[in-house]
Amino acid sequence: MKDDNNIFKDLITKSLVGEATVAEENQLQEWLATNPEDKKDFEESKRVIELTDQHYATGLENPSLNVDNEWQVFLETVESKKTKVVPLTTAQPNRWLKIAAGLLLIVASGFIINFFLTRNSLVEYQTADEKQEIILPDQSKVTLNRNSSLSYRRDYGKKDRKVKLKGEAFFEVTHNEAQAFIINTTNAQIRVLGTSFNVHTSEKETEVVVATGMVKFTNKATNKGIILKAGNKGQIRAKADELILTENHNMNYDSWKTGKIVFDENNLTDVLNTLKSVYGTSIEIESGVNQDCEVTVTFDQQSLDAVLNVLKSTLNLTYETKGNKIIITDTGC
Repeated sequence: MKDDNNIFKDLITKSLVGEATVAEENQLQEWLATNPEDKKDFEESKRVIELTDQHYATGLENPSLNVDNEWQVFLETVESKKTKVVPLTTAQPNRWLKIAAGLLLIVASGFIINFFLTRNSLVEYQTADEKQEIILPDQSKVTLNRNSSLSYRRDYGKKDRKVKLKGEAFFEVTHNEAQAFIINTTNAQIRVLGTSFNVHTSEKETEVVVATGMVKFTNKATNKGIILKAGNKGQIRAKADELILTENHNMNYDSWKTGKIVFDENNLTDVLNTLKSVYGTSIEIESGVNQDCEVTVTFDQQSLDAVLNVLKSTLNLTYETKGNKIIITDTGC
């Protein structure tokens, strides 16, 4: 025997495609009267079908109708009315377009139309050569590094606080005991209540460094997790099952965000890798050049040219620029 949800899903489908009896319509309306959120979704769905009817009123029975072209025209028509719709693809240019639309609008907890318009309508940020600061609806702050992307659903904060990250970002999460803040990457999930931490993702690994508070770091492949506290670094390497927890000894893990760089007897290889991260520039060392030079210096908001000039004078370093690439050709250490 069908449960109530399935019964009303059937009634909604019938109503949307015009096949409900009077008794069924009455039953549906009584149910919607006690479920205002679902009633709103139902009315949104009806508007989509009504617009479909208006657009195709004179063309549904035309066997030569090009559905792809007509659907594009329909989308443009709807856009002019400032009404959002769910894009559809169909191979049959007839009345089944309407029925298919109606069927697609139903989902177990509501309607697909609502899923697309609100719950699954994404807000997306993509950076190129510049960093970007993002304030989320709950006032959590995300600083997105160059060549990175962040996305979240438009209903963020209503039922959960989930974001998806590619690249690198520093998070300062507003505390909320009732809702954890969850970051999904390709191979990991980071779960917190409220804290600050840096996340770096690449094809090779996901790395989390915790500045304040505590996070749970989970490997999606194994569903195993570890707790990271302030000062901890967690890593998940691609195609590896283990979670690696260590103390973070890299003082410059967030220098890309703060602009402050501290070197304390770091070798030249580490120095150049940090400069790549901070300035988003390709820096290479020619084969045979000594890389064992040690660097002790602090930079704060200096330009890359200024940093290179300091290294040039202290290490007797020479370099050349080819396009967007800097090549270290010699060192005097």
